Amino acid sequence: MATALAPDPRAPPGATSRPVGRPQSLNEIIEQQSAIRAAATDRQYLYGVPMPAGPANVALRYRTSGSGGSVPPQSQQTKEAYATLLYTEDFLLGVRVLGESIRESGTSADMVALATRGISEASCDTLRADGWIVHRIDQIDNPAQRPGGGFPKNFFGVYSKLLMWGLTMYDKVIYLDADTIVVRNMDHLFQCPNLCVVVRHSERFNSGVMALRPSDDVLNDMLSKIHTLPSYTGGDQGFLNVYFSEFIDAKTFDPLARDFDPKQFAGSRVNRVGTGYNADMGLMALDGNNFKVDPKSIHVLHYTLGPLKPWDFWSDLIIVPSKLWVGFRRNLPVSPGGYKAGETAADTFTRWVLAPAPAIAVALVVRAFVARHRAQLKHRRRAAPPLRPAPPPGAAVGKLLALAAPLVEGIHEPRGGWSTTVFFQASCVVTCVASMGLSFALMDAVVPRKVVPRLGVFVAWEWVALLSCACLGAFCLGAYRLGHHVKRVDKEISAHLLAGRHPWLPSLWGAATIWAAYAVAFMGCPALGIDAFIPRVVLMLLLVMATFSVMVIAATYLGPRWYFAGRLDGTEARWGGGGPGAPGSRGEDPEGRGLFPPGNGGSDFEGWGGGGHSRRDGL
Repeated sequence: MATALAPDPRAPPGATSRPVGRPQSLNEIIEQQSAIRAAATDRQYLYGVPMPAGPANVALRYRTSGSGGSVPPQSQQTKEAYATLLYTEDFLLGVRVLGESIRESGTSADMVALATRGISEASCDTLRADGWIVHRIDQIDNPAQRPGGGFPKNFFGVYSKLLMWGLTMYDKVIYLDADTIVVRNMDHLFQCPNLCVVVRHSERFNSGVMALRPSDDVLNDMLSKIHTLPSYTGGDQGFLNVYFSEFIDAKTFDPLARDFDPKQFAGSRVNRVGTGYNADMGLMALDGNNFKVDPKSIHVLHYTLGPLKPWDFWSDLIIVPSKLWVGFRRNLPVSPGGYKAGETAADTFTRWVLAPAPAIAVALVVRAFVARHRAQLKHRRRAAPPLRPAPPPGAAVGKLLALAAPLVEGIHEPRGGWSTTVFFQASCVVTCVASMGLSFALMDAVVPRKVVPRLGVFVAWEWVALLSCACLGAFCLGAYRLGHHVKRVDKEISAHLLAGRHPWLPSLWGAATIWAAYAVAFMGCPALGIDAFIPRVVLMLLLVMATFSVMVIAATYLGPRWYFAGRLDGTEARWGGGGPGAPGSRGEDPEGRGLFPPGNGGSDFEGWGGGGHSRRDGL
């Protein structure tokens, strides 16, 4: 008896009907879309066909890979395909590099990418230009059936991976995550009868690499169970481990073995394959960059070390094998936008704007220091100009300074050295911690993550060092303003402090030391040739701690000096234009107290530029 045909009420006139109760394949969906494209209301996402009724009533909306794009679509050439999923723009570069590694492996199979609605048409055009056959899909939202509820924030679209079973125009499909690369031809894995996976730690299989046979029946069954079966990962991997629970007792499928007999795998729903088809870079890095298998058996590298994805420039500092990924990136074809080696407009902006900006800022600071120093030399040959009074603080700042003033009253400069209060020392440490954390946070926000690694590391070093020095400078400015606000006259001040009370030169030396310390922290491991992951991480942490110590020393050295410079300038401003020596030539204050040593009268004060007759102007 023939199967009854049921017309779809939403289809336009003349659209082909399909048998009721029979799963609709991806080929049928694409053929139907070709018939209704002219009458479709939504030009970007064509008419969708609902799955059978049930708890997972997910509408799949596919369209032909060429519609809506500016790059001619790729057409199917073979009955086998390498496939991947792109549900966020963050993985675009990873998919491109994956495609380059597949091409360089020498395969003749198709490359298919399933792209969700959130992917821009420009990104799809880039993939088409790289040779991918792009199919648009509706995202399958994560059902959040994780023990305890919820799922990792980057797992919002991973269940869309199940749609690989809907690629029924192909006999076999090898699925690869976007954070994998193919290092050796693996076309022989297309011989897998149904599902072949790699079982790794905790006796679970990883869904980042799978050889599978597309099937509408399997797809529909999985979609009907995604709301009922739990997932220990909060994503597709946990779900698939429960759905294919018999993998624990599965046989090992090795088509390269001498005694391989495909008949013994007939009828099996899932099989195991060797670790080399999904080599875990995370485990390798933790084991000193050593695999527990023969390197010749490795076909796929999977970058699974948490947030250290190979497209993030900082991964190149920590994971040495990411250089292999970077090598594939360099060979990428030119994108439709005209960029080579996987670069984008962000790389251009980083190279021509972000990279020179810190150097320009440093040049301006050095130029200001040189101009100030020349002004001091001119002032020594003539009488001091009138004082430039410091601008009065705002109401809120004034109250804050008034509250902080009693806490630093213990700062003084005896003949033997500086003495600071516990509060001031603690504020130096807190300032350094906050400035380092703020510098790295702002660097992460400013520098694009996917720039070329060497450029990214260089720019990151520049910006972290610049922002740290800026924070230290703000701390010294706060100390200066605090000293300027304190209404106190010191009875004994050394001549060298009076002569060079604005410590510009030590400040520049401190900034240069911080820049050098950050350079060692960023580039010390590669320079020393340390490749192992754990030694690299430990050494980098030690170098960061050393840089922090340098910042604390600079803050505790410069802070009191700028505080005293502010106190002296505040005292001078309160006395008036002639300086503290105006009432007499011995540096007496209006009450006749011998405040300053003889020979350091009003002419020693040079207003905004500081300085004096001492040879230790830089102190």
